Amino acid sequence: MVPDHRRADFSDAEWIRAQANLRVGVPDLPYLRQLMERDFPNVTVVPLALTDAEGFFAGRGEPLDAVCLTAERGSFLTLLHPAYSVAVPHFLEIRLPLAYPVARHDLEMARFLGLWIDLKRKDGTIQAFYDHWILGKDTKARRPRWSILHDVLGWNG
Repeated sequence: MVPDHRRADFSDAEWIRAQANLRVGVPDLPYLRQLMERDFPNVTVVPLALTDAEGFFAGRGEPLDAVCLTAERGSFLTLLHPAYSVAVPHFLEIRLPLAYPVARHDLEMARFLGLWIDLKRKDGTIQAFYDHWILGKDTKARRPRWSILHDVLGWNG
């Protein structure tokens, strides 16, 4: 998560690696801290309690250039804080495990859910939804709307 005007900068992993003195808040989880320290050795990692990210959006707490969150959580937070954007550094892909809870001993539902996820992953639905809803990419090129003036009368003014 970065202020809107810095999204392009933070969308480039090489740009981030080349910077000195960047301060990035990272949830105080060993796995995420280690990933940041490994992939961005020049970045100063500032551990945050899971609830401290709100201070970044309100301008409270330590001054930070960005906050490292999952793209999914960041996408949700942009709805609450529209002056901020999700910046996913290109050429950097980190996958975290995700769980879908099902009722205890409901093996039929667990099998159905596993099969459904597998099918949707294979047909590209999950990736298309992720690209559109989380990364903000358009799934189709936008065409101009149909118009009587343009399409019927041929007016191009």
